[in-house]
Amino acid sequence: MKTVADGLLFHPDGSTGADVLKRMVEGTTNYNLDDPFKPAIDETEQEVAKLDEQIFCAEQRLIALRHEKVRAQQRLEQQQTAKERFAETGEIDEALLPCTEVLAKAEAAQQREEIKEAEAAKFLLPVELRDAGWIDDPVRVTETEVIITIRKRRTDEPVDVEQTEKRIAKVVENAMQPFRVNDSHYRCVLRERIARRPQQPKGPPDD
Repeated sequence: MKTVADGLLFHPDGSTGADVLKRMVEGTTNYNLDDPFKPAIDETEQEVAKLDEQIFCAEQRLIALRHEKVRAQQRLEQQQTAKERFAETGEIDEALLPCTEVLAKAEAAQQREEIKEAEAAKFLLPVELRDAGWIDDPVRVTETEVIITIRKRRTDEPVDVEQTEKRIAKVVENAMQPFRVNDSHYRCVLRERIARRPQQPKGPPDD
């Protein structure tokens, strides 16, 4: 018994966009079961979902910034009031004392720089590693760690992404060819399945 989902048949090895694309690239497309448009649609749906998440995070950040601004404005008003009270009474309110966090952070940064210099002087890259092409990066210091990184240039030939993309695009284009031919049985079946697929209701028109 055939199973229909969204107007197109399921493939037993998976019917996600990634599954279909994998079979296209491998040359194992099943033209009776695969939805050739699903890879592109899935990709766009994932992009929309990612952008929705980014928009949500940006909106939350904006809300937080507005709350911070309100608190800063309230503190400024308190300081102005405290300043006026000082003129009358000579009393220095705590609100008029500067924030010492910046100075504390500067002291911590200075401490990290001193640790960097001290540790960099201690670390010597072994000769065998240096001869093999390894070099050491500047020392990094965090709140909990001293990090020393070594690296070396690759000697193999890296993948040419542009050429690889062109090759894969050509393979996918060939896999789509049976759906492009006017008299193709697969093209007719695919169009009929899409036409029979239940249409999702459209939202109200924008004002």
